[in-house]
Amino acid sequence: MVNLWGFKSSELIRVFESNIDFDVRFMVDKQIVGCNWIELPANKYKVRTGKDCQSRCQYEIDINCQDLISHSVEDEWAKVAPFRVLSFDIECAGRKGIFPEPEHDPVIQIANCCIRQGEKEPFLRVIFCLNSVSPITGQTVLCFKTEQELLSAWANFLEKLIQIFSLVIIYRILILAI
Repeated sequence: MVNLWGFKSSELIRVFESNIDFDVRFMVDKQIVGCNWIELPANKYKVRTGKDCQSRCQYEIDINCQDLISHSVEDEWAKVAPFRVLSFDIECAGRKGIFPEPEHDPVIQIANCCIRQGEKEPFLRVIFCLNSVSPITGQTVLCFKTEQELLSAWANFLEKLIQIFSLVIIYRILILAI
């Protein structure tokens, strides 16, 4: 029971579903399930631009929730979106038997693979390397003299790609702040 402002103190209002997060309740109410298709009817939404944007998403859109159309996952709407997936692996010159630490173990390579959902072959393969390495067939190899140069170049690469990628797969990384 909750006592709300504007009601007499003797009037209590029963609260239901207080243990359900608002975003889950919204999805249930609008019949939205994970990865289903959502339609935004023309002239019913506004695309945010410039300083109105609050994230690094490719698009930020404002729409009245009553105007959303959630398509049931069947027939033509059962297809999976052509997600673009970026997978990467960071290798360090580590000490044997010790998990790498930035103060002691430099990053020597960051391998990146970009693929579209449903396709068999990646459309982009880029390896960032410390110092020089031999060419690798089918890969773009970028070499840098210092770890700082390598990490800066990779951060720029990642920042450009992250806006258009649907999934980023991280292997053996504890925390990644993008």
